[in-house]
Parts: sequence; C-alpha cells; structure tokens
Amino acid sequence: MRIVLAVCRPHDMNKLATSQRALVTFGGPLGIVGIMIALLSVMAFYGEWWWLLDIAANFRPQPVVIGAGVLLGGAALRARGVAAIGSVVVVLNLGPILPLYWGAGATATDSELRIASYNLLQSATEDSGEVIEWLRTVDADVVFLQAARLRWAKFIRRPDLGWTVIDPRPRDHESFGTLALVPVDADVTFVDVLYRRSPAVTIEVDGEAVTVLGIHALSPYGRARSEIRDTEFLELADWVNGMGNPVVVAGDFNVSPFSRSFRHLLQVSDRQNSLDGFGLQPTWPTTNVFLRVPIDHLLYTAGFEVVDRQVLGSFGSDHFPIVVDLALRG
Repeated sequence: MRIVLAVCRPHDMNKLATSQRALVTFGGPLGIVGIMIALLSVMAFYGEWWWLLDIAANFRPQPVVIGAGVLLGGAALRARGVAAIGSVVVVLNLGPILPLYWGAGATATDSELRIASYNLLQSATEDSGEVIEWLRTVDADVVFLQAARLRWAKFIRRPDLGWTVIDPRPRDHESFGTLALVPVDADVTFVDVLYRRSPAVTIEVDGEAVTVLGIHALSPYGRARSEIRDTEFLELADWVNGMGNPVVVAGDFNVSPFSRSFRHLLQVSDRQNSLDGFGLQPTWPTTNVFLRVPIDHLLYTAGFEVVDRQVLGSFGSDHFPIVVDLALRG
C-alpha cells in the first residue's frame, strides 16, 4: 500500500483564504439572498415586460425588510459587500414607498363626504353581526361591499341601517358582486367598464353633484387575467374622463400603488390617490402580516382634498375596510 501525502504550498493556502474571504464578502448565503432580491427589485420596475414582474412590484415593503436584514447581517459579519447589497435593496424599494408619506395636509377640517369600502370575502359569514354593527356606526354617505354573496344582499336590507341597498348583478345571476349602500334619494346607475358591473352613485355635496363609483377589479393572476385587468383600467379611465362632474372611485383594485398598471391608471384618468400623505396603510391580507400591501383604494378628482383616511379592523374577511373623508375645495 502506498500513502500519498498532498502538501499545500503557501501560495495555494493564500489563494484558498482569498477565495473564502470573497465568498463571505460577496457570495455567502446572505449575499446571494441580497443579490437575488436586488435583481428582482430592479426587474419589478419593468412590469410591462411580464405579468409576473408586475405582480412582484406590488410587494415593495417586503424587500425593504429583507434588505435591512441583509444590511445588518453584513455589518455584523463585517462583510462590506453584503452590507452594500442590502443597502441597494432598501433604497430600490423605499423609492416607490416614500412618496406615500409626502403630501400637503388638508386645509378643510370637516368632512363633507365619507366613503367606506370593504371586501367581505365570499366565505366570510361567521362575523356577519360585527359587519352589521360596523355598518350601523361607520356614518358613511356611501358604502361599497365587494365579494358579497347573494345572501349578503338580503341580510343587509334592514330598515334600521337607513340605507338603500343597490345590487348591480343582472337578475342575481352572479354568485357575488359589489353592493352599494346609498342614501334614499341618491341617483344610481350601473357601469359596465369592468369585468363585473359597478354601481355609480350620484349625490349632492355642498350643492354640487358628485359621482362615486364602486369597483372590484379582476385579480391579475395569469397573463390573460392581467391583460383583462389592464383593459378594465383603460375603460375605467375613459369613463371617468367622460364625466362632467367630480368623480370618486373606490373599492378593491387588486393591485398596489407600486404596480405599473396602477400608476398608468392614475396618469390616464388624472386621478389622485387618497393614500398620498397617509402612508402605506396595507389592507390585504389580514392573515399574513409580512405579505400585507394596500390594494383597496380611493381615487379622487383634483376638486377634492382628503381630510382623513383610515384602515379599520377586519370582521372575518382577508381584507381590512377603508374609510375616507373628503371635502370639496373652494
């Protein structure tokens, strides 16, 4: 039997040590995670290339948390490259988020129009009593309830609530839709620019006719559904631009403010986002804190200003309800 001893020369040991240091500095597990998140964060700015990239763009807060972890981990390991990668991830994703915290405060002190919107979730029936109690106390001028099954339409037709319940479903053929709870004297029409019929409520605010549209956009899971959603948004913008009076659009948009589809909707419809100046305010999902993003929105014409915007507690749904107070500018 022969025994062969391999002896590493000093310069070979130096090479090994150098490669190990490089691995720790740039390519260790922490660095690899940071690089992957950084690449995805950059690609998410180009959602028009692929629908999955636009889905990824909805989740900007999560990479901020991951990037901060990579930054702190790199600092603890004294790996400057890893820390730098973490910093890049944080900056890339904070960019779209920070503008939500900027915006001029409202000059009005009293609300002239309060709009509430809540996705009930089709299967959420165990807390129906809490929903009724919320409707009784929310004190809104118009309430939109998305994903409401037929039994919800019957359940909330109660004289003690004081609203007229509007159900846009043609002959109750659809299993769920967007209900509108409106004042008795409101003028209501149905708009077919979206996948589901949407109720448009015209009421008088400070002597001026204002139309409030409640929507539930198609969820963009898949190329075909994403294309339909984008077409919905374009048709919605055309409808809004064709209205001669101030228009407010509220509901479940199934997209966050960081999506290129949402940004494009704001541009072509010349609407303003009620989130501006109020921060992130995530509304979905209630079941996972880390994945929460804002997908329930209220958009408004430049003739309004937002006095207050709140996200309330959920009553069995995977969404949180939103309540927005508006005032007409002079």
